[in-house]
Amino acid sequence: QDLKMPPHHRGTQPYLFIRAVHYADDTPHAIEERWVNQHIVPDILDANLNKVSANEWLVLNTPFSSGLVGFSAANATDEQAKLLGLQANDAVFIVNRDTWQEGAFITNAQIIYTSSYRVESYL
Repeated sequence: QDLKMPPHHRGTQPYLFIRAVHYADDTPHAIEERWVNQHIVPDILDANLNKVSANEWLVLNTPFSSGLVGFSAANATDEQAKLLGLQANDAVFIVNRDTWQEGAFITNAQIIYTSSYRVESYL
C-alpha cells in the first residue's frame, strides 16, 4: 500500500495504491492493481488487507452507485510476466473496473489475468 498519484490523473490529491497477486493452488493467476480514493473511504487505511482483499473490504464497507467495467487483452510486461510466472509478451486478459458513489470516484481496479483464465456466464 502506498499513497501516490494515479497514472490517469483524477484531481490533485494522491490516492491509495494497492498491488496484490492472487493465487489458485499456489499458482499466481492474477495481479490486482487498485487505486482507492481514501478521502471518500478513509477507513481503508486501517483495514488489514493481508486478511481480506481490498475488493472484498470495499464490497463489505463501501456502497457504490455506479460503475464501469471494460475488458481487453494485451501482452504481459516484464514485471507482469515475472509476477505471474509467464514469459514477457505472453498474452494476458485485463479487466478494468471503476466505481463511484454519487459521482465521487471510489476506486479503479485493473486485474491482469494469465491467458489460462476463463470467463463463463449463463444466459
